[in-house]
Amino acid sequence: MIRTQHPALEFRAVSKTFGTTRALSNVSFDVPSGRVHALCGGNGSGKSSLIRILAGVETADTGTVTVGGVEHQLTDPSPQWARESGLRFVHQDLGLFLELSVAENIAMTARYPTNRAKTISWRQVHRRTADVLERWKISARPSDIMSTLGPAVRAMITIARALSAEDATSGDNEMTGHGRTLILDEPTSALPEAEVDRLLTWVRRTTEQGNTVIIVTHRLDEILTVADSITVLRDGDHVVTRSREGLTHRDLVTYIAPTALEVQEKTAPLGNDDTSPVRAPKTAEPRLQVRHLSGGSLRDVSFTVYPGEIVGIAGLLGSGRTRLLKYLAGALRPDSGVIELDGNAIETWPGHPALRAGVVLIPENRADDGLFPGLNIAENLEAGSLAVQSPLRIDIAGRLRSRAKNKVRQFGVKVGSVSDDILTLSGGNQQKVLMARWLSRSPRLILLDEPTVGVDIGARNALHGIVREATNAGSAAVCVTSDLDELCELCDRIQVLHQGVLSEPISGEAISASAIGHAVYGALDVHS
Repeated sequence: MIRTQHPALEFRAVSKTFGTTRALSNVSFDVPSGRVHALCGGNGSGKSSLIRILAGVETADTGTVTVGGVEHQLTDPSPQWARESGLRFVHQDLGLFLELSVAENIAMTARYPTNRAKTISWRQVHRRTADVLERWKISARPSDIMSTLGPAVRAMITIARALSAEDATSGDNEMTGHGRTLILDEPTSALPEAEVDRLLTWVRRTTEQGNTVIIVTHRLDEILTVADSITVLRDGDHVVTRSREGLTHRDLVTYIAPTALEVQEKTAPLGNDDTSPVRAPKTAEPRLQVRHLSGGSLRDVSFTVYPGEIVGIAGLLGSGRTRLLKYLAGALRPDSGVIELDGNAIETWPGHPALRAGVVLIPENRADDGLFPGLNIAENLEAGSLAVQSPLRIDIAGRLRSRAKNKVRQFGVKVGSVSDDILTLSGGNQQKVLMARWLSRSPRLILLDEPTVGVDIGARNALHGIVREATNAGSAAVCVTSDLDELCELCDRIQVLHQGVLSEPISGEAISASAIGHAVYGALDVHS
């Protein structure tokens, strides 16, 4: 493995504020060259701000970064400077064209070669793509359509594209990708469990060609598996930079969110795969009854949820989990079946009065389906109540802010001012806003779609506490998540969707990540 004596990156005294919010405060640390370095911290820790500054899309108030021995002022960066410095970024949104081939996707950044007639030389495009796939040991062909490939392979192709892209400023046509720094932002957040290890193993191999990898992730097990060293930020401050050697899960939690450790130990001791939370008592009458529901990939789905209970729904991507929640919320109409809330059948087509009946949905994609980017925090918090508070649908601005402040306190949302734009909040606090908007209505049924994706352990525990408090008060909840540990920590019963069919419940002492994993991947029988 190629190693160099000087660090790949050296941050010095980096500070950044957004209005009254301090994002970074005098942050300094080094990233070792030719290794995998994890940048971690809770939501609002400043890691996203630091990455945006490094990418040249934000400016720092103060600070420098030294790349390959050359110092740069971060008060005036640019995307062009970042690229010329050998920095390559891969974001959660991979930026792929799914209906185009692998070769066409790679050529988007590597430039299309032309022939003497000044038209695209597809022979060169495919040959160059084949070289990239071979160099990075990716199991795909240049002619493969991107949508036909698995999630991990798509991520690998995106990373290889970033490392192999022709540098237009240097005229590098070799596409070697050697000696660059790759920044991966939550690369596994959208991957099924089976694909995560495959991608992380591949990421480690990229350092064998002299590249440095900075991985931003909230998944602590990934950090302990793949990283050679770590840096932790908390509330804009640098907490620690250290080697992974001797680092434990408990150490990481203590660095990232010291107060979360006590909360976590009350519900799920660290490292115990088979520990379940205290189970909610079952009342006589069910809150939700679903009978013979079919539509899309779902086939004859039936299950029951009681007040005070959280039922988890597991399954692979495409199993129909999100579709099931949308049927329950009235966002989609099933082909057949009955949905009853407290014994009363509710209509199941778009526009039915599910909200008025006390059904709320916390969507997976909060940015597109839950929040209103053009509105401030107070307006986002009150968006769910404005439509039902009066025939005129009006509210006095002062009253709106007062109600929003009460919700901020009640749900522990960390804000500078409720008048700030919603996008100034971290992902975890945005999710708390979304939950506060709906759960403050004391709903009868809460539908959760990947409720803690992309949030840190502190925010995760806080969000779990919010949901459990609501169910303790009498709500019922259905939770869809790909995180097997989250199912164990949060849910009272778990059922698995496998090829559109819902399994028998896993409950009590039988609940464990291993049992759920077996069911998800078809190792357990499901009823037909």
